[in-house]
Amino acid sequence: MKKYFVLSTFLSIAVFAASISGCELQTFSEEEKIHISFSFWEPSVDNSLENGLETVINNYNKIHPEVEIELISEPVSGYQEWIKEQYAANSAPTIESNHTTSIISHYKQGLTYNFKADLDKVNEYDGVIWRDDFIDEKLDRAGDGISIPWFDLGVAYYYNKNIYRELNLRVPTTWNEFMENCEKIEQSGKNPIALMAQKKDAIIWLKMYLEEGLASKAVMQNSEVDKNDDGTVSGEELYEAVVSGAFDVSKGENRNILKNLLKEFKRYGDYAHNAVELDESEAKQEFLTGNAAHIMSGSWDMQGFAHNKSDSVEIGAFSLPRFTKENTDYPGDIPFIGGTQSLTVSNSASEDQKAAAVDFLKFLFSKEQYGIFYETTMQMPTMKGFDSAEEYEAFRATGRVVDSYYIIDNGNGALGFLIKILSDADLDYDEMIDEIQKQNYECAAVSKQQSQMN
Repeated sequence: MKKYFVLSTFLSIAVFAASISGCELQTFSEEEKIHISFSFWEPSVDNSLENGLETVINNYNKIHPEVEIELISEPVSGYQEWIKEQYAANSAPTIESNHTTSIISHYKQGLTYNFKADLDKVNEYDGVIWRDDFIDEKLDRAGDGISIPWFDLGVAYYYNKNIYRELNLRVPTTWNEFMENCEKIEQSGKNPIALMAQKKDAIIWLKMYLEEGLASKAVMQNSEVDKNDDGTVSGEELYEAVVSGAFDVSKGENRNILKNLLKEFKRYGDYAHNAVELDESEAKQEFLTGNAAHIMSGSWDMQGFAHNKSDSVEIGAFSLPRFTKENTDYPGDIPFIGGTQSLTVSNSASEDQKAAAVDFLKFLFSKEQYGIFYETTMQMPTMKGFDSAEEYEAFRATGRVVDSYYIIDNGNGALGFLIKILSDADLDYDEMIDEIQKQNYECAAVSKQQSQMN
């Protein structure tokens, strides 16, 4: 459900401050105030992002009572559609939080602000050049001025340390070690994996992880796909290869690779009890109450999990285990599933609103205020001086950003195949592979056409 928070509490704070200091409070009428809005989705289970923002906004209003900031919390599941509608209706939030790739897309359409000149100037709230506050590569990934990198996101495995101690298990580094641990946990009567199969993203993360580890190297080594032989495959190269028939997952070695991938997905699913029945909250409850040993989730859950009160569940985290030659002839790197959550300012805002929004962002990214935000949310930081916490290491994979090659669609089509694997004991893998190839062709043809139009 959409939630709006108009933070007018700065008036009572300021009145209190004025009363104890003997100073006269400067007040502003509604017409005199600068109204700006800030949209985001809440990634954690405990509203920590909202709480962190409210605290920083209250602090900002102590020195800028003329600015009223409205927080707009949208559900993550519909956020991208919602923000597109806002831009189309010329009613975009003044400050937009989004994936960096989405913001860069908006910038290319002329919808958003460029911070480059601001980054090259002193941030008055810190007294240093603003860009010097950020970890260097974070600004680069955010487009060097196209957006401001707010916090990083990554996916890894949370695990129950109590179960690991009880069964004398070691933290796995390979897929086979992980599966062996799951088998021992299964034999103990516990659920090895709490898989939130009703959460689309969770299934797609798993699919992309398996594709990267089991199959992507085969695509990279295919000269019919990687036409320019640069060791990477762009979307355009893949779509062309699929449409032309040069890359067909239903034929030859590709068929064997995809069948192996689907069987490993099934192997994983066998250790995820009742997965198709679990939504996100139910899977997390299964894990937090000690009934499941693992859950694949994001760095954004660290704060909520850290506050778990159960004495029987001490939580740790480890990186996605790597695949080896024991699993595939084409073992890939430990993949990076994640990105950077960034901020931008809408060009549809008035000049006063833009100025107020940029000034607030400078305040938010001052050391003291970002520290407050960091302590409240435990999001992976993008600023210098906050990047040494050991608990983040599991989420900072150094491998390639994952993509989809063997099951191209990351929408409901792919979801249908994968849910069927989780729920159907008697699978005809050959029939499914033929269906996947048909869907790949249709998806590639549409994507190729859209790419040519752009």
